[in-house]
Amino acid sequence: MLQFFGRVSLALAAVVLAASLAVPAQAAEVKTKYFSIDLSADWTQPQPVQEAQGALMALFVSIPRTAPP
Repeated sequence: MLQFFGRVSLALAAVVLAASLAVPAQAAEVKTKYFSIDLSADWTQPQPVQEAQGALMALFVSIPRTAPP
């Protein structure tokens, strides 16, 4: 019985993984009380927005696309 549930769990995990890979990357939204930005799929935010002593810092990085062969 335990082996059956193990196989069902593995199959479910495989379905979830396949579904997440099939869905195109969504834009991420970053909101603060001062600005809002939608990042396209080839941009990421490596660190959360930081605020200290009245200053706000947001870091965004472009993910380079690989060149076709």
